[in-house]
Amino acid sequence: MKWSFRNLLAISSVAAIFATVWGIGAGLLNFASELAQGMIIGGVMQWGAWIYMFYYRKKGPSEEESGGGAPVKA
Repeated sequence: MKWSFRNLLAISSVAAIFATVWGIGAGLLNFASELAQGMIIGGVMQWGAWIYMFYYRKKGPSEEESGGGAPVKA
């Protein structure tokens, strides 16, 4: 199996789904568990990051097109 970015992305997505489902299941059984709370929070953060990266991020201008950043007052 060739280790490309797409394969690593797929594996990490499956791991995020597994951790989220396992964390929610463990959380429903005993939400006092710190491990379950961490899995739920981590899963929500992971999915938020994927949604941001692939659906809502807009490609902005390059540094040359934008003039290299904010103007500096002399």
